[in-house]
Amino acid sequence: MFANCSASEDYHLMRTSNNRTLCGLLVATIIIDDAVNTEYLHLTSESTAAKNLCPQCATIEPSSLNGKVKS
Repeated sequence: MFANCSASEDYHLMRTSNNRTLCGLLVATIIIDDAVNTEYLHLTSESTAAKNLCPQCATIEPSSLNGKVKS
């Protein structure tokens, strides 16, 4: 599962235990797989080839978080 919004050129990886990205952003718990113009981060089941992986999500090892948000 991925998180995406039209206001950003990045997509995010999701944690498995809650509604936050690996980098700690809160995500609306709706899945939108169609192209949509929204500034809200939402779930999508497809990664977008036109977007880049969030640099913070790319550097975090998911297993090291244990479902907790780093502050």
